[in-house]
Amino acid sequence: MDPFEKIDDATLNAALQASGLSSLQSEDDKKQLTLDSQLLSGGSNLSVSQHQILALARVMVQESKLLVLDEEVVSIMVSIW
Repeated sequence: MDPFEKIDDATLNAALQASGLSSLQSEDDKKQLTLDSQLLSGGSNLSVSQHQILALARVMVQESKLLVLDEEVVSIMVSIW
């Protein structure tokens, strides 16, 4: 979400929560996605929903004005992560 580490953790966590991450996972989930989670090349260890949430959260912290998501866009974003 923040490859250059310019954004504080509180802002990043707020974006993850606002984008719906908590609705996908429970607190006792061993695969819970957090800021400390290791992502494999291309995000291969993430579900499609998690990809979409990360894309949305990334846009939120970048304060973009418009976001369009569909499966093709998510696939492209996976290849550039």
